[in-house]
Amino acid sequence: MKPIYTFEQADDFNKYHADITYFHTQINDFQKYLIDYFQLKDLPKGVFWTSRFVMEEVLEKPVPAFTRDEAIYMCAEKDDEIVLAKFEDESFQKHTYFIHLVSKGQQKWTDLLKFRDYL
Repeated sequence: MKPIYTFEQADDFNKYHADITYFHTQINDFQKYLIDYFQLKDLPKGVFWTSRFVMEEVLEKPVPAFTRDEAIYMCAEKDDEIVLAKFEDESFQKHTYFIHLVSKGQQKWTDLLKFRDYL
């Protein structure tokens, strides 16, 4: 998937570029996993990385990520993780699952592993 940057200011791009690069790699790795083990066929063509303002005010989506028109839209303004959510419909009221992308070895990583092991 091709990363596409949609920021209003160059400073916003510069501020989040390292995190976007890391998380985009994680998404590509997860995509390979879905292809290999679940026969994923309909691949998104790109990931639009944007700011919280664009996500909420311009695109009018109160979520950190969503899919539309064969693309994924991701908000880069997340402190220590990116959460992808699958919703039942466009009301965004009922989630069917979440995917958390976090930096390996960070506190959030450890907390999520402990929670997983607890379950």
